Amino acid sequence: MSLKKTLPLAAMALAMAGATLAGCTDNGGSGAADQINFMVYQPSDQDDHRALQDLITEFTDETGIQVRLNAVPKDNYDSTFKSAISRGSYKPDLAYMDQPLIATYASDGSICAIDELLAETIDLEAFNETALETNRYEGKLYGLPLNLTASVLFYNRALVSDEEAPETWAEWEAIATPADVALFEGVGSGGYAGWYFQAFIENCGGKLYDESTGQVAFNSDAGKEAAQFLKDIYRNETDDTIRSSSNAFINGDIMFKIGSSYDIDNMRKQNPNLDIGAILMPSKTGEHHYSVMGGENLVIPSCSTRRESAMKLMEFLMEKEHMELLAEFTGNFPSITEYQVTDDPVKQVVVDQFDELLMRPIVPGWMSVNDLYLGQAVTDILDHEEQRDIDEALSWAEEASNMALARQ
Repeated sequence: MSLKKTLPLAAMALAMAGATLAGCTDNGGSGAADQINFMVYQPSDQDDHRALQDLITEFTDETGIQVRLNAVPKDNYDSTFKSAISRGSYKPDLAYMDQPLIATYASDGSICAIDELLAETIDLEAFNETALETNRYEGKLYGLPLNLTASVLFYNRALVSDEEAPETWAEWEAIATPADVALFEGVGSGGYAGWYFQAFIENCGGKLYDESTGQVAFNSDAGKEAAQFLKDIYRNETDDTIRSSSNAFINGDIMFKIGSSYDIDNMRKQNPNLDIGAILMPSKTGEHHYSVMGGENLVIPSCSTRRESAMKLMEFLMEKEHMELLAEFTGNFPSITEYQVTDDPVKQVVVDQFDELLMRPIVPGWMSVNDLYLGQAVTDILDHEEQRDIDEALSWAEEASNMALARQ
């Protein structure tokens, strides 16, 4: 994809204070064009932070547009963003946004559609199609995907040979384990459990949400089958004890782990002797290998009065070398397909998985459904100490979720 290098930004961080949402002017881009505010996830180390600052300086040198950078820890990002657009003195003109939050902020007018701001040099067909679709809400485009990742199944090659790595659920469930080794690390709890569950239910022919009814759809035969399979590969209390110990997969006590590209370097760093293999997510039949997607988008808040300048920075960040640099900060891949290149065979499996990605429902308030209800239900179903009946847990989550969505 050919992207013209347009004028970008420099400068550093500042925080938040004062002002109200009423002070946000939805004027489509008028106002001072020589400085914009950019809110990003805080890089994990100082070298990455300096690289980000250097990139912003390069943008400013090219364009004359100054950039005030606000790097926010990811765990605090959503609350900081809400505060900034409603009452902060630092109002972002361009911002990172987690994929499933687009619908929530688009529906309440907090971010603006960018269809009319897009330069002709932006080739939308160059992006991973599913990643791009996370930015669409009610027919309009509210951002561009910056990077993405996918869940794959890692395995410890000291415990599982490449030939034994399963393609189907039946093959996975049939693998024998030594007494002191667990089969599967699990799907985590809460939000992670809800996120990973999507791949399992879709492998059974189900889905999380029914657009025709506006209701959740996970309390179904497919949902129950997916939950039962997870219970089966969680196996027993011995596995549960191993699973709950710190870094059990990295320490060689578990055969399989679901993870994404950002896990790979971290695992190798913690245990250089760990020999990791990776395969596409096993499927029920071996026909489809569905996987859940993660990643970040770039959006322009509606309170920005400098949208054209913000769009120039967005275009700049879509350049090949810039996308690659920003993806390195999180361990993800650029969202433009031709830039997804690696010579690491484990990371290549993540790239291969991009062919069968699932995006979370484009529904306002879905993160609450995922984290508070579906995720909690899956967590309870898989809890060996206080295990909850599948029908009961999914019925509770269905009712609570539909009530929450009705309030949106």
